[in-house]
Parts: sequence; structure tokens; C-alpha cells
Amino acid sequence: GKFGGQAYSAPSGPIQYQAELGYFGYLLYKVEDPKLFVVEFFGNKGASTSSDVESYIRGFINERVIDEFAHHDIFNLVKNVDETTDKVALIISDEAARIGIKIIDTVFEGVKIPEEARRFATTMGQQAMTLQYMKETTAEIPEGGGGAAAAGVGAGVGIAMGTALGKAMQPSQGTGAPQQLVLCPKCGAQNTAGTKFCGNCGSSLAPVAKVKCPKCGAEMPAT
Repeated sequence: GKFGGQAYSAPSGPIQYQAELGYFGYLLYKVEDPKLFVVEFFGNKGASTSSDVESYIRGFINERVIDEFAHHDIFNLVKNVDETTDKVALIISDEAARIGIKIIDTVFEGVKIPEEARRFATTMGQQAMTLQYMKETTAEIPEGGGGAAAAGVGAGVGIAMGTALGKAMQPSQGTGAPQQLVLCPKCGAQNTAGTKFCGNCGSSLAPVAKVKCPKCGAEMPAT
């Protein structure tokens, strides 16, 4: 059955930024323990049709995905989205056994990370968004507030901004090798080499199989 929805990352950085992520995929499963399956779905869950069963399983999967994504901040998700989806698949497989189901395969066809979130996951992006947040927070102080209260809020904003910028502008340790990137064949967005899905549109980044034309020798996508 198919699954998909929206999930949020764990709070990140000085402004506790949470990214909204889209995900979709499909699940292959079979009934491993018929007695337990009937008790869980038709007894405890009150299912009466196959549609009820599919709906419950879809909700079961989405709940695990949302819960797991909420344990990772956007920095971790941008770097390790494949590892995160693999971990979710293992959790789903383990917990499905409790309701009489054996998971054959859990396939994430795409995880969409918004461009804003990808920018925030960089040092300069975090710095810019922190500045904007502090600016908006300061602007919300009422003109009549004045006095010690306004001064206190202003001082707090200034300290928070200074701390955030200080951390953001610290040079990274070591030079390291330049990061290798690959372009998404569908939307053209740049992604870290080795990533399974495009962070912009969610499409697969697996190399497209090609065959040679028997007449002219030119390579073309396999059909």
C-alpha cells in the first residue's frame, strides 16, 4: 500500500527552526500471523473491510515516520536522509510483527526538503535567517512599551544575536575535500553525491540505465 504525508524535523539552531518535510512511498507486506491479525484489526481496531485495514496500516506507517523525523534536526536530515529512512523502515518492520504483519519491503520513493530548510542547514543560511528572526522580534516590541521592559527585551535580542552570529561565523575545523554534487535529472537541483532522492523534488537520483543504438552507437535511456 502507498503512504505519504508531512513531517517536521526537530528544532534547530538559536531560533529553534523546524522544517516541514514531505515524504511518500509504498509498502509491501503479508499477513504472517492470521489469528493475531484478525484480533488486532477486526477485534481491537473495529475494521470491517479491506479499505479499513489499508487505512489503518497507512496511518501506522505515517505515525512512525513522523515520530522518527521529529528526532532529527534539519542539519542531520539534510546530510543523512537515506540513513533516516532506512531506520524508519526497520522500526516499521519490527513493530508490524506485533499486529500479525510481516513487512517484505518499505520503499521511500521521495523525501522533499524545502529550499528554505536546505539553506538553513548551511552556515550562511542559518546566519541570515537568524538575523531576520531577530529583526522581526525586535520590530514587534510596542512603541509604548519603553522603559526597563523594552530595554530588557532589546538586550536579550542583542545577546542572542551576538551569540548566534559568533557561532555561525566561526571557521570550520580543517579544510577537507570539496563536497561532490550531482544534479537531479528531473529538476536540476544540486544534491550531495550518494544521496538516493532529490531534496528539492523528491525524485530518485539513481543513474538511468542506458543502451546503445544498434545503428549509430549513440547512448539513450533504456525503456
